[in-house]
Amino acid sequence: MMTRKVRMRTAICLLMLCSLLFTGTLRSLATEDEVMPISQDEITEIEENPGTLVLPETYYGNATVNVTALNLRAGPGTQYDIIGTLSQSQPILMIGKYEGWYVIYDYDSGKIGCVNGYYITPVSEDSMDDPKLPGEDSPSTGNGTGQNTPQTPDSNTEGMSEDAKRLMSLVNDMRTRHDVSAISYSHALSKVAQDKAEDMVANMYFDHQSDLYGTPFEMMRAYGITFTCAAENIAGNQTVDGAFYAWMNSDSHKANIMNGNYSQMGIGVCVSPIYGKIIVQMFAGN
Repeated sequence: MMTRKVRMRTAICLLMLCSLLFTGTLRSLATEDEVMPISQDEITEIEENPGTLVLPETYYGNATVNVTALNLRAGPGTQYDIIGTLSQSQPILMIGKYEGWYVIYDYDSGKIGCVNGYYITPVSEDSMDDPKLPGEDSPSTGNGTGQNTPQTPDSNTEGMSEDAKRLMSLVNDMRTRHDVSAISYSHALSKVAQDKAEDMVANMYFDHQSDLYGTPFEMMRAYGITFTCAAENIAGNQTVDGAFYAWMNSDSHKANIMNGNYSQMGIGVCVSPIYGKIIVQMFAGN
């Protein structure tokens, strides 16, 4: 019982310290006899450098919400007040952990609080260092409107996996938010992307260049895909949400996703013993 009280005290102190670091103010989350107070000297030292973002040693990294709505609470348990609500796929920063609860920073609201770890998915950064195609330049997103006639997404979802549906939703939601025309799902291009994903898993490589298929452009042409512009994003991640947000944190991958010149997208997902999943996005435009 004593050990549990000490651990609870440590978690609450961490939450208070995190709140202080991000906001410069100290808010009490419990009664005086439940926590060890921070000395005035410590408060003064932090306030002298208000422009410096200091993360505690228990920093864990980014994550996304994997349920429709998730309560952000003032402490690590359902007995604590709800101080906000997080939406599905919303990115957050994990900065501490107590048993099954995470202390998180909400990028949207700027709040710090606790969420149940079961309802968030850590984001892998594996795809941040994707190799580029030889001579490949990152396309410019311009003002986000692109050059083509606005496209209507393909409503034919027959044969689409749940992962493919999820990734299409994430991509088109982001494009719509930034006034980029929605991209259509291509079954033909998805066949190319799926074979590429399976080839990477079977032959244990992570690269745009395939010994079997060549470059993504050569592979597309071999499958009968015609295009005037094309691109490929690849990722190794536990979830398509994780892959998507890793891509969005990389300028070149984000540029592919947000480029209005691409009117069609193919998606391939294959289970990987190394990454969890290999995810391939192929884009084409005419």
